[in-house]
Amino acid sequence: MKLANIIEKEYEKIDSKTQSTVRVQTTGVTSLLNLFETYLKTRWSGSLFWMEKDFSILEKEFENLSYNKKDITDLSILLETYSEREGNERRGVFLSASIYAHHKRIKANQEKTEETETKEIISLNNLTQKMKKGSDEKEEEQFYLLIFSGYIKPLMYVGIKNEGSIIHIEGDVGYGVGMNMENGLIHVRGNCGIYAGMNMLNGKIIIDGNADEFLGTKMKGGEIIVHGNAGKGIGMDLENGRITIDGNYESVMRNARKYVYNKRRSIAEIEEERQNKIKE
Repeated sequence: MKLANIIEKEYEKIDSKTQSTVRVQTTGVTSLLNLFETYLKTRWSGSLFWMEKDFSILEKEFENLSYNKKDITDLSILLETYSEREGNERRGVFLSASIYAHHKRIKANQEKTEETETKEIISLNNLTQKMKKGSDEKEEEQFYLLIFSGYIKPLMYVGIKNEGSIIHIEGDVGYGVGMNMENGLIHVRGNCGIYAGMNMLNGKIIIDGNADEFLGTKMKGGEIIVHGNAGKGIGMDLENGRITIDGNYESVMRNARKYVYNKRRSIAEIEEERQNKIKE
């Protein structure tokens, strides 16, 4: 199913009057919020590397909860009501961990289903192809997630460690979107803060608005597309991947110039042309 169709369906459930309040809290949303309240009261890791450790603990906690992708959408809206004092950074970590656990659960269920189907239709080639086509469309829809951010305070760390979910974010996000991303797609319909795509391994991040400083820091693969402008320090310690900026940019790190493109030309090529003109 097309992304536009998915978004349209979600908008039928969430109109302009309910972007800051969910009308009906399902059991799934209630259980997620209860866990979030517990998370806010306890600094589980208590170390400088709190984010990674908290994420790991949360992942295990989510295994005991029953929730679906609509619950995750509603959770993103309800998390807007928590102030910065109550854990602005932790809102994004919690949301991302719920997405990560949800994706793992879908993949595990798919593997069980595929194993059963293979045994049942191993000799029916034509039927297998038809079923596979329908299954692919269903799989694509399963991985679409709609997130709302920035109506009160932009969420931070959205989509960290994303393994393959297709995350559509309505609004601005804070720093760290797509950090440690392994696969999938993150589409931000707004601006993003610093360190977008940091330590990114694969997948794609699309920013419709502007990107703040240090875009693609320590990036190891994948693709980042910024339709607006970008700040300074682009590609700091970048190893591989591709960054495309449609608008203006402040500065690109020397080691990243062959990986960063502006208006379809690499910064290395643009810089070489500029140097040649100076020599002339």
